[in-house]
Amino acid sequence: QALNGMDGRINVLSFGLWNSEDCLSFRTHGAMSSLREVSELPNYLSFMESVQTLSLDRWAKHAKLQRLDLIKMDIEGAEIEALEGAAKVLKQYQPRILIQAYHQRNGMRTFERCARYLTQFGYQCRELKPQSGLLEASVNMRLWFPTKASL
Repeated sequence: QALNGMDGRINVLSFGLWNSEDCLSFRTHGAMSSLREVSELPNYLSFMESVQTLSLDRWAKHAKLQRLDLIKMDIEGAEIEALEGAAKVLKQYQPRILIQAYHQRNGMRTFERCARYLTQFGYQCRELKPQSGLLEASVNMRLWFPTKASL
């Protein structure tokens, strides 16, 4: 944090985002990590670690959050559940969203399910680069990253 000039601006919290409070099985395998519930890792691998999970809604209430501008996720296929646990936050704060949603679940990318879920809250969604799985979403779709067509 200090190297990037972020001291005092970033808090690292030791829990995973999910749609409920729980303790879930977790595994790291090389550069990959995953919760058992959403894993694309081979079934013969055991999930020996555990991670405490919490919904974003519950955390926001506990933290007495006054403002939330951005949600950025790359949580290895658990983005759908994390969004489900953020319904109140999405309605109240309408944060901009960046989700790396290229992960495969049941033969489909998480991108389409995340985008479909977000549209219920008035979000407009787009994929920043075709087939990248990088989902950008905003209620009023103020663009952060210009597309080639807008340059």
